[in-house]
Amino acid sequence: MNVLLTGAARGLGLGICAQLAARGDTVFAACRKRNAELDAILSTGKVHVIEGVDIAMDDAIAKLKAGIAGSPLDAVICNAAVNASFDTDGIADLDLDISLHEYQTNALGAVRTVKAALPSLSTGAKILFITTGPQALGKKAPAPGVYGYRMSKGAMHTFANLLTLELEPRGIAVQIVTPGSIDTKMLWAVWEAGRTPNPPKDALSIDEGAQRIIARMDALTLEQTGTWVSNLGVPEPY
Repeated sequence: MNVLLTGAARGLGLGICAQLAARGDTVFAACRKRNAELDAILSTGKVHVIEGVDIAMDDAIAKLKAGIAGSPLDAVICNAAVNASFDTDGIADLDLDISLHEYQTNALGAVRTVKAALPSLSTGAKILFITTGPQALGKKAPAPGVYGYRMSKGAMHTFANLLTLELEPRGIAVQIVTPGSIDTKMLWAVWEAGRTPNPPKDALSIDEGAQRIIARMDALTLEQTGTWVSNLGVPEPY
């Protein structure tokens, strides 16, 4: 498979990239800055690093297109995200500039990624959006706060819903995936701020989380488009 992956230089994205490369897939690994961990993967498979891509910026579209270089894509994994508002106590101290950055990355960053990839997608292609669990986005949120991150992920869900309606006639499947809590630096920061009930010690490893994402990508068909798979449960409509 030819896969475009954002946020490929660290955390879950790095784990996904490593496993895709190890099984022989071609990965277009988009990141802001490459590092030794990502470079170590290059010798294990067909990985093309697209460096200097900040999906919060409009020039990301042109950079991603140039990095893909007209290659056909079988899948897009919108993984890159930021959570910069996890330590916000409430609306009174919410920094709107930070919230805007979260929107630009988590919501519009997904839009930019898809816009760049769309000319390279054909019938049978797949688009996956990686997100947090439904309890963090809905009325049963475990704790207040984290406004910018949660709202931006909600906007991304709306985008996925609209995209599903547009792309289904073209034979392109869209799915939102929540792999579960994963032992990353982001989870540790959120945990230490008291914004999640899920302790990192009980979380999945990065390798386990990557396996879950890849399994969902492999299993996704057009019959499942427009669904959200939370913590490897049964795919349900958005």
